[in-house]
Amino acid sequence: MNRDRGARVRTEIQFRIDQSPPDAILLASMQAITLLVLLIACVNVANLLLAWGRARSREVAVRLALGGSLVGVLFAFGGAAAFSTIRPPSDFPLDFDVRVDRDELIFSLVLSFISAFLF
Repeated sequence: MNRDRGARVRTEIQFRIDQSPPDAILLASMQAITLLVLLIACVNVANLLLAWGRARSREVAVRLALGGSLVGVLFAFGGAAAFSTIRPPSDFPLDFDVRVDRDELIFSLVLSFISAFLF
């Protein structure tokens, strides 16, 4: 029954060109203007972000250095806790007492603060 029938898929612009060419030109120009406004907005936001990043680069460097030292302290405590749970197979009992030394922790934190503010 539908042997001689078919379907044709067209975009909105192709449909508008077939129906009314002036409407298609209007639609295409509105899409181009919208694209241009979006592009200008993206460029403005990128410029603002670049200016903000350049003005705050020193602050960001200090924050990264201090954040790295805090991550190092967390790794130290996590590693000490992980090594304390290890029980090696042996004929006689072994007990590992792995802890983070307070003096070494203070020294590393002071050193990280000094290096963060120095560099």
